[in-house]
Amino acid sequence: MTSKNGDTTVLKTPTRKPRRHCNTLDGKRWLQNSISVWSDIRKTPEEARLKHPAMFPQMLVERLIETFLPTDANLVLDPFAGSGSTILAAEAMGKKGIGLELSPEYVSLARSRLEKQAEVRGQESGVRNQGSVDRNPKSSIGKPKNEI
Repeated sequence: MTSKNGDTTVLKTPTRKPRRHCNTLDGKRWLQNSISVWSDIRKTPEEARLKHPAMFPQMLVERLIETFLPTDANLVLDPFAGSGSTILAAEAMGKKGIGLELSPEYVSLARSRLEKQAEVRGQESGVRNQGSVDRNPKSSIGKPKNEI
């Protein structure tokens, strides 16, 4: 480009810094999760039987962890654990889940669900479950005063 006084001006294309990504999703999967995150998610029959008034499907939590948790993050905190869907999803994805819950009824329900999931995973891998959730290093749930 030449200016009125005859000097040549060189226009530089701005360079962009490489973008840091929070997850490992490719563009197609990111777009799918961003636009239709709710459309294909349903409660399992087991979740529907629990009749928790504010329960959301474990599949939803898995989708949110996959989309928004940084790849190097291994800890998921749920301060309102309820029936334990977040803790179950974290464990299923190889993360550690910590849940806090005030209601003894829901603490018991969440622990029961965690124990059941541990038993199923133990059977799938051919390893016998050693007992309670308290021994599971990946997940825990409890009251704020006596978190496990």
